Amino acid sequence: MKHMSISRWLSQLGLPQYCRLFDDEYDGVEDLLHLTELDLLELGVHNHVHRIHILSSIQLLQERERRRGQCPADS
Repeated sequence: MKHMSISRWLSQLGLPQYCRLFDDEYDGVEDLLHLTELDLLELGVHNHVHRIHILSSIQLLQERERRRGQCPADS
């Protein structure tokens, strides 16, 4: 996920209309892992279904990052 572009990610989610909102504030998807619903509202994502979709995807990205961090060290 490192350095995945926000515009590519939003396009994959079917929400390319938010590219400019996110690109103005963040460099890559890895910068979004801390976002909350309130953050999305403040950014200008007013559609509740879109916020849920974005937050669900962020949660999946967080899970993926956690799993990577839990990989056992080489013995």
